[in-house]
Amino acid sequence: MKMTHSAIAFDKALSQSSENSFELQDVTSIVERTQVAPKLLTALLGGTANSVFLETNIFKYDELQDTIQLPSGKRFDEYGSDIQKDKARQLLLEVGSFGLRSNVAPKDYANKRIAGTENTLMNEAYLVARMNGKSSVAWNQFQELAFAQLLVSDSNITLGGPQDVYSYHQDLLGSARPVNFMDLAGVSIDHFQAGAKQRDLLVEDLEKTFNSSDTIIAICSGTYFNARLEIERQEGLSRDLRTGLDLASMAVPTSNFGSASGQFNYQWFDSIDGIRYIRYEASIQGTPLIPAGKAYLIPVGAETFIKQVYAPAQTRQYVNTTAQAMYGWSKEDDRNGVTMWTETNVLPVTVNPQLIRELDMAAS
Repeated sequence: MKMTHSAIAFDKALSQSSENSFELQDVTSIVERTQVAPKLLTALLGGTANSVFLETNIFKYDELQDTIQLPSGKRFDEYGSDIQKDKARQLLLEVGSFGLRSNVAPKDYANKRIAGTENTLMNEAYLVARMNGKSSVAWNQFQELAFAQLLVSDSNITLGGPQDVYSYHQDLLGSARPVNFMDLAGVSIDHFQAGAKQRDLLVEDLEKTFNSSDTIIAICSGTYFNARLEIERQEGLSRDLRTGLDLASMAVPTSNFGSASGQFNYQWFDSIDGIRYIRYEASIQGTPLIPAGKAYLIPVGAETFIKQVYAPAQTRQYVNTTAQAMYGWSKEDDRNGVTMWTETNVLPVTVNPQLIRELDMAAS
């Protein structure tokens, strides 16, 4: 009789049974799963988002719109039309508050073994570290979701809180943000000229807002990216290869763009329309960050584009003081254990909402 063994079985730790010294028991390594924390938008936008630290929870700033006026035709004894004075308006926005609380009590770890070990008992420090890790992931996801909501909904994140919801394009520019239908399935459209037009309009708005940009990118849903990539591939079949990358026959480039998102790299390509297209199919708690069929054209590196406005915590120690980006407290009790709070009071604002151009792959 031929006997075989599996290498996988011998990777397990073996221990003796407390009831039978001749019996071996498997102690299988822990199978642990965690939530993926996407960070692409934070990596691309967080570095240039200006932070404002208030002493109250009201963000007050002035907006001045320069107008252009042409000379008028006149008689030789006239002066011509008067140049109109520009008037500033004051805007008031309220900062919202967000928080998390965790507790580790003795009953949470009494007589309990650390998962994945044979007989190592839990203690308070172990569970506190676990809860702090979960809190850190939660705040990272909050940051990414806040940036996504600025792109997709043109509004501030509230997560069910009592603060006001702002529609920045409507509130600051006086109209709802337009949707630009790109008709990616259209066969009679010059898609490269259509993309270049959108890029030109964004660059024009950069000039109007005294901004500049390192790169113009389109953050795309999977469906938009795939459709746009197919157009690029078909174009490559009909012309000589101009670069070392042939999208029709070679793998699409990938990068994490400095997001440190574990094993996740995001597909991207540079088009001849001057736009870098990035595929972003991430979701948080099952909800995609970028809706199907959509892409959002934005400038990377613009200085007056997004602001993170922080307000102080309303406690005896911090009220009416200069805000911090994050606050944390803890309380200890012999029976109730350790209770920890973390809080941020922040209002993400697109102070120049015209620098987000919404693209739709449909015809209308």
